Amino acid sequence: MRQLKNNARTERCRQILAAAYDLDPSLVLLTSVEAGDVLSVSDGLMRSARRTGMLLGRPAPPHIEISTNVVRYRLSDLTTWLETVLEEATRPAPSKTTRRRTTQGAQAHAY
Repeated sequence: MRQLKNNARTERCRQILAAAYDLDPSLVLLTSVEAGDVLSVSDGLMRSARRTGMLLGRPAPPHIEISTNVVRYRLSDLTTWLETVLEEATRPAPSKTTRRRTTQGAQAHAY
């Protein structure tokens, strides 16, 4: 049963992407589950991100509250968020500069 549900979910994602191919990404609205699939995170993590404003240690992607129980994400917002995360993750780490320690003990007072 679980495998059948996953197959149906995978097929639904394919259908969404196929239908959205020719549309402006800002016009494509995804559910929390679908948005989680795009970002490879769970629906629970998406819900938590809406409450806390943080997702994976970064500001969460914006969402649209259509009503109390209906939340959607723009595909364009998700791709922008994901591109930012990937850019930050692949940016070279800043080089560490080494500082020489200065001794202020007996050597400084010896003169």
